[in-house]
Amino acid sequence: MLTTTLTESLSHEGIALGVASDLIGPTLWEELVQEARLVTESQQWLLALARAGKTIPTVKKAQKSYLLHLLGDWPVYDAQSVWARIAAAPALTATAAEYLGGTPSMRAYNLWYTLPATGGPSGSQLWHRDVDDAHMCKAFIYLTDVPDEA
Repeated sequence: MLTTTLTESLSHEGIALGVASDLIGPTLWEELVQEARLVTESQQWLLALARAGKTIPTVKKAQKSYLLHLLGDWPVYDAQSVWARIAAAPALTATAAEYLGGTPSMRAYNLWYTLPATGGPSGSQLWHRDVDDAHMCKAFIYLTDVPDEA
């Protein structure tokens, strides 16, 4: 079973990799891709500034220079949004519940755009464990392929 395989990997390795459409379903996957495309297209001005290395007025100074939050720093929760429905996808919540040993709750969602780095990885781009909770589970869904050497 998919959730058991992912949970075992989380428990032993601290990370689990899978195919997003298997976890959230092909229909929700297609909706996610379409919504992300719309948001990204609406933020082209922001992406152009970031790619040019310019100061971005909507980004806090302490935020990572290689990472843009396209839905804002703290998007308002909307239960009908594709973002919230992904967090509630049965296989995703079952994996989190099995790993956590209880009912998971979502703390935040966002659409991140990561700018290509000019040097090697740094800061939180390196393998690390987050310290903002004693026991948590984060899900990152890549919308574009990431080469192995990245």
